[in-house]
Amino acid sequence: MRRASSARSASAASAGLARVCYGSTSGLGARAPTELVGAVSGFGRDVAAAGDVDGDGYEDVVVGVPAAGRAYVFRGAAGRLATTAAWVLEHPRLPDCR
Repeated sequence: MRRASSARSASAASAGLARVCYGSTSGLGARAPTELVGAVSGFGRDVAAAGDVDGDGYEDVVVGVPAAGRAYVFRGAAGRLATTAAWVLEHPRLPDCR
Protein backbone atom coordinates (compact mmCIF):
# COMPACT_ATOMS: atom_id res chain seq x y z
CA MET A 1 0.00 0.00 0.00
CA ARG A 2 1.29 3.40 -0.86
CA ARG A 3 1.14 5.69 2.11
CA ALA A 4 -1.61 8.30 1.97
CA SER A 5 0.18 11.55 1.35
CA SER A 6 -2.96 13.63 1.30
CA ALA A 7 -6.60 13.34 2.09
CA ARG A 8 -9.47 15.14 0.45
CA SER A 9 -13.06 15.30 1.51
CA ALA A 10 -16.53 15.68 0.07
CA SER A 11 -19.78 16.13 1.96
CA ALA A 12 -22.91 14.04 1.74
CA ALA A 13 -26.43 15.39 2.22
CA SER A 14 -27.46 14.01 5.62
CA ALA A 15 -24.21 12.70 7.05
CA GLY A 16 -20.75 12.82 5.60
CA LEU A 17 -18.27 11.21 3.29
CA ALA A 18 -14.49 11.40 3.20
CA ARG A 19 -12.55 10.15 0.19
CA VAL A 20 -8.93 9.28 0.94
CA CYS A 21 -6.76 9.48 -2.17
CA TYR A 22 -3.48 7.58 -2.40
CA GLY A 23 -0.27 8.93 -3.81
CA SER A 24 3.27 10.02 -3.19
CA THR A 25 5.44 13.10 -3.58
CA SER A 26 5.20 12.62 -7.36
CA GLY A 27 1.39 12.86 -7.40
CA LEU A 28 -1.80 10.86 -7.02
CA GLY A 29 -1.76 7.16 -7.81
CA ALA A 30 -4.14 5.25 -10.09
CA ARG A 31 -5.78 3.42 -7.17
CA ALA A 32 -9.40 4.28 -6.41
CA PRO A 33 -9.93 6.33 -3.25
CA THR A 34 -11.16 4.72 -0.05
CA GLU A 35 -14.53 6.09 1.04
CA LEU A 36 -15.18 6.63 4.74
CA VAL A 37 -18.83 7.23 5.63
CA GLY A 38 -19.95 8.87 8.85
CA ALA A 39 -23.43 9.18 10.32
CA VAL A 40 -22.62 12.54 11.94
CA SER A 41 -23.41 15.78 10.15
CA GLY A 42 -20.13 17.41 9.15
CA PHE A 43 -18.20 14.14 8.89
CA GLY A 44 -15.60 14.51 6.15
CA ARG A 45 -15.19 18.26 6.50
CA ASP A 46 -11.76 17.93 8.14
CA VAL A 47 -9.54 15.05 6.99
CA ALA A 48 -5.78 14.57 7.44
CA ALA A 49 -3.02 12.02 7.25
CA ALA A 50 -2.23 11.36 10.90
CA GLY A 51 1.10 9.57 10.60
CA ASP A 52 1.56 6.19 12.24
CA VAL A 53 -0.65 6.73 15.31
CA ASP A 54 -0.66 3.12 16.52
CA GLY A 55 2.98 2.25 15.75
CA ASP A 56 2.23 -0.59 13.30
CA GLY A 57 4.27 0.91 10.43
CA TYR A 58 1.30 2.13 8.37
CA GLU A 59 -0.10 5.63 7.98
CA ASP A 60 -3.41 6.32 9.71
CA VAL A 61 -6.08 8.90 8.87
CA VAL A 62 -8.08 11.16 11.16
CA VAL A 63 -11.49 12.65 10.33
CA GLY A 64 -12.51 15.52 12.57
CA VAL A 65 -16.04 16.71 13.23
CA PRO A 66 -15.50 19.87 15.32
CA ALA A 67 -19.20 20.74 15.58
CA ALA A 68 -19.83 17.33 17.20
CA GLY A 69 -16.65 17.45 19.30
CA ARG A 70 -15.34 14.25 17.74
CA ALA A 71 -12.31 12.94 15.87
CA TYR A 72 -12.35 9.52 14.19
CA VAL A 73 -9.09 7.60 13.68
CA PHE A 74 -8.92 5.06 10.84
CA ARG A 75 -6.04 2.57 10.84
CA GLY A 76 -3.88 1.93 7.81
CA ALA A 77 -2.72 -1.61 7.05
CA ALA A 78 -0.95 -3.53 4.28
CA GLY A 79 -2.78 -2.71 1.05
CA ARG A 80 -5.77 -0.96 2.60
CA LEU A 81 -7.26 1.57 4.97
CA ALA A 82 -9.87 0.41 7.49
CA THR A 83 -13.33 1.80 6.78
CA THR A 84 -14.46 1.52 10.41
CA ALA A 85 -12.92 3.90 12.93
CA ALA A 86 -10.55 2.27 15.41
CA TRP A 87 -11.01 5.11 17.88
CA VAL A 88 -13.50 7.92 18.35
CA LEU A 89 -12.12 10.74 20.46
CA GLU A 90 -14.72 12.99 22.04
CA HIS A 91 -14.43 16.34 23.74
CA PRO A 92 -17.34 18.72 24.32
CA ARG A 93 -15.18 21.74 23.52
CA LEU A 94 -13.09 20.46 20.63
CA PRO A 95 -12.06 23.67 18.85
CA ASP A 96 -12.96 24.47 15.29
CA CYS A 97 -9.58 25.48 13.92
CA ARG A 98 -10.81 27.12 10.71
